[in-house]
Amino acid sequence: MARTTLRFATALIVFGVVTSGSAIAQQPAAPAEGVAASATHSDPIVQKRMEVREANRKQREANAKTRKQAQQQQAQARAERNQSVQQSRDRATAAISASAPQ
Repeated sequence: MARTTLRFATALIVFGVVTSGSAIAQQPAAPAEGVAASATHSDPIVQKRMEVREANRKQREANAKTRKQAQQQQAQARAERNQSVQQSRDRATAAISASAPQ
């Protein structure tokens, strides 16, 4: 009889733990569509992940902006260099044609 009571009590405890664990693990309700999602989260690990993701996104934006500016400067420098080379070629061609015997 004592074993049956012990097993029954153990079963009730296990059942209680399982049901309370699933109730605790339930996700919070999603916010309404018209309302912006909250920037904070009750779970500190999830909150930290959100903060890290936001920081990474901002860093990627800054890197993209810097990269775009560098590419623009390189394109401008290349265009100036090509123009200078073309002017040199034009001067050299004019000098050769002026010094050629006629």
